[in-house]
Amino acid sequence: MGKDVETYAAELRAAFGRHSRRARQDMDLSQRDFAERVGLDQKMISVIELGQRNLTLLTMAKVSQVLGIPVPAMLQPYRTLSGGDAG
Repeated sequence: MGKDVETYAAELRAAFGRHSRRARQDMDLSQRDFAERVGLDQKMISVIELGQRNLTLLTMAKVSQVLGIPVPAMLQPYRTLSGGDAG
């Protein structure tokens, strides 16, 4: 892999968060409305989207199910339409 595990975990959190935010916005949902659908509070959705917390598999499954995106896809590096990494 070449990266230390902490760096790799941070990249996974960031990818999951970016995919979550983009898909939520594409569904035209506020963080509050999305949180209600997922069964979490709005603050937790914000933390997820910012990649600030390690998530349980259950939380990842809930988020991905509401978004209709498989968890493995949400862990892939986030790419912009131009193909570059999104900041």
